[in-house]
Amino acid sequence: MSIIIGLIGVIVGAVLASWLARGRAVKEARVRHTLNLVEEFHSREMLIARNVAKAALMSEKSQSLTIEDRQALGGEDWIAITMMLHYFDKVEVMLETRWVEYKLLDRLLGRYIRIWGTKYLDLNHLLDHPDWHDLRASIEQLNRRFESSDYAISTQTMAG
Repeated sequence: MSIIIGLIGVIVGAVLASWLARGRAVKEARVRHTLNLVEEFHSREMLIARNVAKAALMSEKSQSLTIEDRQALGGEDWIAITMMLHYFDKVEVMLETRWVEYKLLDRLLGRYIRIWGTKYLDLNHLLDHPDWHDLRASIEQLNRRFESSDYAISTQTMAG
C-alpha cells in the first residue's frame, strides 16, 4: 500500500512541477515579447518613422487626408504613418492573444500609446475607408485598453 501512495505522490509531484515550470516559461516569454516591442518602438528606425509620421499628421495642410490620399502622394510620410499604424496593430494583436504582459507594457509604452491614440492618429478621417476596417478596429481596441486602467484590469482579470 505504501508503494502505491509513494507512486501517486511522485506522479502528483511531477505533474505539479511540470505545471509550475510551464507557467514560469509562459511568464518569461510574455516579458521577453513585451521587451521586444519596447525595443522595437525605441529603435532608430521607429524613432525616425515616429518623427516623420508625427510631422505629417500634425501639419495643417494634411490633417484631413485619408490613408488613400497619403498613399497617392507616396513618399516617406506614407511609409512612416503606415509603420506606426501597423506597429500599434501588432501591439493590440499581441495583447489580445496574451503574448505580452499588460502591466509591463503599460508602464513602458502606455503613455506613448495614449499620445498616439488621442493626439496623432485621428482614425475618424485617417482610416475612413472600408478596406481599413480591421486595422481601425484593432487600433480603437488598443486605445480603449490604455485609456482607462479599469478596462485593462477587468480584461486581464477575465483572461485569467
